[in-house]
Amino acid sequence: MGYNMQFVNMCRTSPDTQYSDTCHNAKNLFGCVGLRNKQWHIFNRPYSEADYRQLRQTIIEYMTQAGEYGEFFPAQYSLFGYNETLANDFFPLTQPQVMARHWLWATAPQKKYAGKVVPAPDDLTRTYSDVTKAIYACSQCQRHYKVIPQEVELYRTLQVQLPTLCSICRQQARERLRNPWKLFKRQCMCTQTDHQ
Repeated sequence: MGYNMQFVNMCRTSPDTQYSDTCHNAKNLFGCVGLRNKQWHIFNRPYSEADYRQLRQTIIEYMTQAGEYGEFFPAQYSLFGYNETLANDFFPLTQPQVMARHWLWATAPQKKYAGKVVPAPDDLTRTYSDVTKAIYACSQCQRHYKVIPQEVELYRTLQVQLPTLCSICRQQARERLRNPWKLFKRQCMCTQTDHQ
């Protein structure tokens, strides 16, 4: 197990690690990505123990003055648009709200399918090859989707028709059925009065 791991993402058994991502069985890392079985690294560069400690302290002092130390990776450094992440499922924001925070918003390129797009059939009496070879258009977002034989078998077993929505729209519809996350102001159980 790792200990003293701060502001890391997917780091396993990497003690004394800060601001790192996907590092395994390593220790004493700062700002590293994808290292395995390493130690005394800053930004994926190896250092002696003394140099590591000195440079790490310098970086921490600079980050503290800039107000960055102690915070997780800023959202504007994400490689994905806010609307592509799970955060949007639990805390939905509109595109103007996301842009006001200087975060990314992904606009998916509209793919063109040259073949014939058909509406989903109401019954499943047709053969598997007919159903699984066809390309369907989502009735909500117009994305194209296909169904696989296992999916058709499930729908026949349950005696339901093929979905008219693509998998993304179906997942979003299921998410809307959940209760919203809400934070409540509560007094902390400790003796300090300024905690919530």
